[in-house]
Amino acid sequence: MREPFPATDDAAIAQLHDPEALRADLDHFHALQLEATPDIEKYTRLDHATATLERLKASIDRPLDRRRFSAIVDQLAASYGAGHIYTLTPAADWNAWASGGGRVPSYRFIDDGNTLSIQARDGLAPLPEGATLVSFAGIGADELRARMRASVSAETEASLQGNIPSTAPVVLWGMGLEAPYDIVLRDETGAIVEIKDAGIPAQRKRRTFERVSADDEAGDQGSAAAKPAADPWSFRWVGDASGEDIGLLTWDSMSLGTEAAWAKELDRVFTELESRKARGLIVDIRANGGGNSENGRLLLESVSDNPYRATGGKLWKRSRAYDAFMEASFEWWARILPWRSFMGIGDLDLGEQRWFAKDVPPSNDPDLKRRFNGPVALLVGPGTFSSANMTADMAKSYKMALLVGRPTGEPVNSIGECGYAQLPNSGLIVSFSTAYFLGAAGDPENGGPVEPDILVPDDDGGARAVEVAIKALRERDAQPAQP
Repeated sequence: MREPFPATDDAAIAQLHDPEALRADLDHFHALQLEATPDIEKYTRLDHATATLERLKASIDRPLDRRRFSAIVDQLAASYGAGHIYTLTPAADWNAWASGGGRVPSYRFIDDGNTLSIQARDGLAPLPEGATLVSFAGIGADELRARMRASVSAETEASLQGNIPSTAPVVLWGMGLEAPYDIVLRDETGAIVEIKDAGIPAQRKRRTFERVSADDEAGDQGSAAAKPAADPWSFRWVGDASGEDIGLLTWDSMSLGTEAAWAKELDRVFTELESRKARGLIVDIRANGGGNSENGRLLLESVSDNPYRATGGKLWKRSRAYDAFMEASFEWWARILPWRSFMGIGDLDLGEQRWFAKDVPPSNDPDLKRRFNGPVALLVGPGTFSSANMTADMAKSYKMALLVGRPTGEPVNSIGECGYAQLPNSGLIVSFSTAYFLGAAGDPENGGPVEPDILVPDDDGGARAVEVAIKALRERDAQPAQP
């Protein structure tokens, strides 16, 4: 695979785009979703998206740069109500701003389902007890909350709320706001408290398809050095008063390119579990946004020998957009291979959609070897999404592991299998979905997320879910083996 889109130059960052060109990009985005998504009228809020498209087009009354326009495209993407339809923050534009001294707020934004509040980051003095947010940068708290929520692609309320802290700086950037930020609070006595927030330096963003090697030293746009991303997992031992004899594997991403390293990490973890005679394993995927679902299967097949299937079926649609994305992503020698046949869609015509593996019964490969015989728990929550959501669904449906935490951030049945395209005028990169997945149980009426076996409400830092999982695994380990 290769980087499918050209790098953005300084001229593109600075360019102001004519309103007609920007409206054409919005139309292109909508047409892309219609072309690529199977049965889009069933699986998205298409009527709402169509109305949002017209409203946003009418709102463009002057030339805009990519920064301002990206905020508008975010709103259109979010209007479909599908987590896999989204826009990519233009990394070159953000990095140019960051290297020029751009600063994000020193406070985290929290949406509790009713109101928007701010929370001091580590190292800052706490806010007055019981203080409520009145306005931020001259924008009322209710209006700001509405604008943030309208910019987040999500399918569940919990997922939307969970994404607010990470997306808020980008939303504010897209609105053109700059530090220092004027913050107005009301304390519990009703008195007004004003804060002028100087902000903290914005961190560089990597392009979604960017690959950084250990030898790379310089970041894009003259920003800080671009270092290889750390592996998105870590392992430690946890327990209670009787000792630390349960492994805790925190796994935050299944991103493409990590497959070989993940397999090596599992080899190491299972060897350590065996050598220390572990009484259980906890795998924390509460912050795992997905990637390659095969990584999830590799984990589950190592801890359970129960027959299972990954999905109850996959409705795939062939489109020019997906063909173009794949062709742009392959090296030349891969493009001449019959890659569509390798993927099982070689005989699909453009625009045709077809079910694959629908209602295929659960099965198990007799050659697979279970590598850990102790009890296993998955920690799940609103941040468990996409392929991580599928992993949780498989584990729950076929009793491959105990699920602890909160409901996941995506329905069991949902659209996915993303492709990407570049809008023709602004050059922004956006996603589209090419498949609809039935959950592992194959129930088309299941409209909700994956529900945990043991529900654990929110707590500071998520420590309580770990404690509950430890207790549950100890109880299971103490039970006599079933014949």
